[in-house]
Amino acid sequence: MDSLEVKGIVEGALLSGITVLLVVFSFFIPLFGGFALLVSPVPIIILSVRWGSKISILSSLVVGMILGSLIDPSFALFSIITIGLIGVSMGSALEEGFSSKIVFLIGATAVTLAILLLVFINIYILNVDILALLDEVFRDSLEIYRSIGISEDQIEAAGQTVELMQYIIRVAFISIIFCLGMVVSAVNYYFSIVVLKRLNYDYSLDFSFRRLRFPKWLGYIYILSVLLIGTDIGKNIFIISNFLVLAQGIGVTYYYLLRFKLKKAIILFFLILILLIPFVNHLILVIGLLDIWIDFRSLEKS
Repeated sequence: MDSLEVKGIVEGALLSGITVLLVVFSFFIPLFGGFALLVSPVPIIILSVRWGSKISILSSLVVGMILGSLIDPSFALFSIITIGLIGVSMGSALEEGFSSKIVFLIGATAVTLAILLLVFINIYILNVDILALLDEVFRDSLEIYRSIGISEDQIEAAGQTVELMQYIIRVAFISIIFCLGMVVSAVNYYFSIVVLKRLNYDYSLDFSFRRLRFPKWLGYIYILSVLLIGTDIGKNIFIISNFLVLAQGIGVTYYYLLRFKLKKAIILFFLILILLIPFVNHLILVIGLLDIWIDFRSLEKS
């Protein structure tokens, strides 16, 4: 074993430790926890770029075994399938020199496949009825609302919302997790490129959120999905196209918020806040749809 291989193994052990810490932090630090778990594949991506798939796969297995011993044996499988698959696939794509769009799609696909695989294992191997568990969680939540004095009318309305959510999950589960996969992929791609640039790798962020703009055909697909919303395929197309149009609307909003020369952290907080307000959420969606044809930022000219 030459010195280069030893260095790769040592670095693999170090980055595996960082991955473990990120996951462990997610259980004990409320605000930071969700973000730590979200970016936990980043060390594996870096490792795959620097030392290849062999070392990154080995490190993913090590991470799984450590987390299985620290948290729960079943968590070993979860970490290998999710963190390992996402990290190795995106890292390999970057190592091969694929474009940012291809890396992004590979990451989103990896997240989707990882979740589907976990669902398959739980349902067909571990005999866990996930939908029944979700129903139990929802029902328990309604009982909590009832115990704190929420009116029966409001509880009934919440129950109808729960039933609608369960129906959407059954019909459009793959579309929902693919949208989740796009978010996970974008975040991990961004932070991986930032770290690699600091390590003097010649990678650049080809993706600019404030310049995000989809082709005009997305607008037609969105309108078609609205017309077909009564069908299962229409619901699936609507969820994905709605997500993309909303992302473009957020990009337009972000573009104009930057003109006020606010710090990006404040802008990000503001965007998250307004997305939690339904009316503003719908307004941003309309802005994104109109921008497909009107081009508010004059990106075509530039």
